[in-house]
Amino acid sequence: MDGQSTSLDFALISHQDSWEHVSAFLHAIRSQDLESMSIDKIKDIFSWIPPRKVFHVGVRSTYNGREVRGAYIESFIPPDQLQLTYFKKLVQKVQQASACAVREKAKIVTLGGFTSIILEGNIDLLPSRQGTPFTTGNTMTAALVVKGVEQACALHNISLSECNLLVIGSTGDIGSGCVNYFAGKVKQLLLCARRVSLLEEQSEHLKGSSSAVRFSNDPASLLPLADIVISVASTSEPEFSTSQCQPHTLICDVGYPKNILPDDQVHKNRLWHGGLGQITGGYYFDPDYTGSFYIFPYPNVGHGCLLEPVVLAMEERYESYSTDRGRITIEKIEEIWELSQKHGIVLAPFFNQEGVWQF
Repeated sequence: MDGQSTSLDFALISHQDSWEHVSAFLHAIRSQDLESMSIDKIKDIFSWIPPRKVFHVGVRSTYNGREVRGAYIESFIPPDQLQLTYFKKLVQKVQQASACAVREKAKIVTLGGFTSIILEGNIDLLPSRQGTPFTTGNTMTAALVVKGVEQACALHNISLSECNLLVIGSTGDIGSGCVNYFAGKVKQLLLCARRVSLLEEQSEHLKGSSSAVRFSNDPASLLPLADIVISVASTSEPEFSTSQCQPHTLICDVGYPKNILPDDQVHKNRLWHGGLGQITGGYYFDPDYTGSFYIFPYPNVGHGCLLEPVVLAMEERYESYSTDRGRITIEKIEEIWELSQKHGIVLAPFFNQEGVWQF
């Protein structure tokens, strides 16, 4: 790929979700002549590294064979600072990474993972964008989640209309998008988030739905009642256990880092990492860091938040598709889903920490 191009179709801003992944990532991008660093040493220096472009990305559409070209910008946010208590530091890192994307002349930029909290709140926190559109990618993630739930139900011969669906993180952007999508399609919606006031508002909004609604800020009180769980909470480490669920419960863990601790083998083929898509036309990195970055059991898999700008670039729609909180509609979910299918970006196969689903 020509690294001297004057502009990019897209830029991807994100971060690593564990120190294990940070270590693999840093050792891959450092000179091979340098000696390896211990985790303790990495923890000492990692947060001081400024955001920067690390590699280029190429993705090909199966619709017209066109290749869109972008760049991955690492924010260098430490995995143990993915909490709102570090909000000021997080904002500074995202601002620096965003400025980098603008300098690269990217036609559209996504804020992946925890960095999207900026666009969910106040886009004015970003530096001068010089006309560059930013998106969270959350609509694409929500689309992959809800379509994944529907497919998982089909695989297990489960009728959605007879299910109690729990959404942990229901008042967040992706969570509320999933709630809106499934309202009227399930027997009961179980809503869980930290702030009761927001849960009360959400419950009131759903009164016209044919689905019953129950809410609580205590996930332990709702997990045993759920036939399906979508967990998209902002946590820096797993906080919920599969042992709290019924044996038949389907569990979609959308967290980055992961929300669910797999404490039993009962849910081995019922727990999956959601919000992931597979690029059937393939992608590549330049330099090639695929041996130590973005490793999945299946090839060409990526997070929905990073796939959204790719789909939009393929459509030459350089726009802020997903911004603010609570704006993910059923119509937008169906639109981005249709566009992704058009270009060969499909639902990723089901897998979890234990490996791929086996039947």
